[in-house]
Amino acid sequence: MTVAAAPDRRARAWWSASARSAAALAGWWLLGILTLAMALLTTDARRAPGLPTTHDTPATPLGMLSFFVGLALLVLLVWRVRLALPLAVGGSLFAAIAPFDPLVALVAGLHVVRRQRTAVAVPVAALVTVCTVVVTWRDLQGRNSYESAWRGLVVDTTTAEAAVDRGAAPWWVPVTIGLVVSAIFLGAGAVRRVLERSAGEVTHQRAVAADLGDRLAAQDERERIAREVHDVIGHRLSVVSLHAAALEAHAPDGELGRSASLVREAAGRTAEDLRSLVSVLRDGTSDITSQVPGIADVEGLVDDAVAHGMTVVATISLHDGDHLDVQTSQTSYRVVQEMLTNARRHAPTHGVRLVVRARSADGVLLEAANHVPQGREVHPGAGLTGMRERVELLGGELRLLVEEDVLRVVVHLPWRWQS
Repeated sequence: MTVAAAPDRRARAWWSASARSAAALAGWWLLGILTLAMALLTTDARRAPGLPTTHDTPATPLGMLSFFVGLALLVLLVWRVRLALPLAVGGSLFAAIAPFDPLVALVAGLHVVRRQRTAVAVPVAALVTVCTVVVTWRDLQGRNSYESAWRGLVVDTTTAEAAVDRGAAPWWVPVTIGLVVSAIFLGAGAVRRVLERSAGEVTHQRAVAADLGDRLAAQDERERIAREVHDVIGHRLSVVSLHAAALEAHAPDGELGRSASLVREAAGRTAEDLRSLVSVLRDGTSDITSQVPGIADVEGLVDDAVAHGMTVVATISLHDGDHLDVQTSQTSYRVVQEMLTNARRHAPTHGVRLVVRARSADGVLLEAANHVPQGREVHPGAGLTGMRERVELLGGELRLLVEEDVLRVVVHLPWRWQS
């Protein structure tokens, strides 16, 4: 269901983006048509008979340059989001020194306020506002509707009243108009900025809530697993410990009594380890890896094997072991543990030769050699397979060598410094 829904969501998103692009394009076409219509309505042909005309005013090079630069700025508005900052600055400066409308600066300033950081948006907004006030003041210096676009919005240019000299507007009129127009455009950008940030915060809060739900579900699963492990394995370990204690109490002094004592002690230590791991499972804040021994505990592992009756000849040489990566250190311990377990399982009456070397220059070398009964074929079981997976996960190498009646397991792990 989820796999089938993903393409459908992507298709809806694509159609939504396409619809927005089409709406924006239609809006720009409509704006262009309205601008052209207004230009046609204010041409000399629309003026009342007997009113002054401007068709015979000669075009100057500066006027032509201003026309083409202004046209280029209008075309660049198509990329107003990507070029918002240069369009806002360039449009403001050009409108302030040339007879050009501040529309480009206002539209680009809207997107600057919407998307740029505050340190950039505030100066640009101030520049656009000053530009709008300057252009409005310059326009209202015109004394009639033919010389001022703002006056033309109030008085119909097709009537004789449009040519009446009304004098220059007071200083506060262009300032007020410029501030109001700037506030409309830049305020729209500020509102969009706030709305988008609010939407981002809502999305973040939803993600946090979803993550919290996942954590609660994981915690419930941890507690369920902890209960199952404690009830099942804990019960069986207690039964083993109880029978071993009974056997130890009733067995005569000798090998049988010592074996029963070792079984009881091993069951007790295993139960303690189990309780420790169960507490970690129940406490989701604890790190389960902190409960796993490392390479520094290999010596204790060897002592425990000897206490259980194994013959182990070990050479342990650790240099900079305290600075070894935790995962590499714990993997080394588990590998040595599996080596001793295999030797105990396949050759319980023979000794084991163990070598453990750790040096930053050479890495970690783990080697175990034990006797193999004649005629028995060596096949990698689940233990060796799991050992190989652990080693290869860290970029190491495991070799299994059989020489006459001796099985050698050699493991090399690259050195990783503790972060």
